[in-house]
Amino acid sequence: VNKICEPHELQSVTMGIAMNLASKSPHSIKVAKRAVRAALELPMSEGLKFERDEFCAMFDTEDKEIGVNAFLQRERPEWKGE
Repeated sequence: VNKICEPHELQSVTMGIAMNLASKSPHSIKVAKRAVRAALELPMSEGLKFERDEFCAMFDTEDKEIGVNAFLQRERPEWKGE
């Protein structure tokens, strides 16, 4: 749980979270989900290694270049998911 809201705010809060996730690189979301799943099944040391390896591998993606360039140009990135 990372947010608590009143019942009448649930839909707008949920949509805000969904829109935030949708604005992220699809590849980075996929990697994060994979790391969370692995953390549930691996010992701590192996889970941390898995997360580190996945994080480092993301530096070789097209989305990393897109994200850096968009940041430097102060634009919204148009992710490729690769």
